[in-house]
Amino acid sequence: MTRKLNNNQLLWNKKIEEEYNKKEVNLKETNLKETNLKETNLKKEINQNLKKNIEKTKEKNIENFEDLKKEFSKLKEEYYKVDTDETLKKWKILSKAYELGKSINGTTYSIFKLSEDFEIPYTTAKRILSLDKANRKTMALIKEKKISAFRVAQICMTKNHKHQDEIINMAVKDNLSTTQIKKLKIDKRGDIKKARLDAALEKGFSRRDVAYRSLRDTLNRLNRLLDMKKEELPESKIIELVNLMEEIKDKLQIKINEFN
Repeated sequence: MTRKLNNNQLLWNKKIEEEYNKKEVNLKETNLKETNLKETNLKKEINQNLKKNIEKTKEKNIENFEDLKKEFSKLKEEYYKVDTDETLKKWKILSKAYELGKSINGTTYSIFKLSEDFEIPYTTAKRILSLDKANRKTMALIKEKKISAFRVAQICMTKNHKHQDEIINMAVKDNLSTTQIKKLKIDKRGDIKKARLDAALEKGFSRRDVAYRSLRDTLNRLNRLLDMKKEELPESKIIELVNLMEEIKDKLQIKINEFN
């Protein structure tokens, strides 16, 4: 059974409720102020720590930047101590210097800028850094001293990289000179056989019977191919073939006269 309050008790209870509610409101306001103050102080502390970390990072970056510049200068000094014909050593130095140059100056750093910084010809820097394109098989041949780094750099700088193995093997097998390598024009696989023949002709056959067999086999093959009818060939290529045959005809007559 719930007891009812009398009038005096009701008045007292009402007064107490009002005072209690006021205390609750004040307490909430006080807690909110304290919370806001803590948050503000925390934000200040975070910002202060962030500024300190940024300053430390800046100092560290400056130190790292200076270290990179010192390392770059050191590489330049090392480069000039290397003998002129030691392409592999020069490549290791220049390749590292090129990467450092990008770290110091950004991705716009170029081989031309590297050549300026090292005070060497651009063509030299370009040729040496072409060794970056050499594959593992090619690098192994350099280490085995089957081909010089200089010749590999020359090949990598000017030739089609899809046929690197074939070109390198030809250079090793036929002992191509740097002049012969410069003359190579290889865009597709079929060009390699032609380049090998050209190099052999320029170099000269080591034995007369090899030259004889090569010429005989070519003439026999040509003789058989000339049995083809015009209809068996693409019409658009006929003029080109006629021009080639006219050129060969003149050369054949000269040789016939010479051999007679």
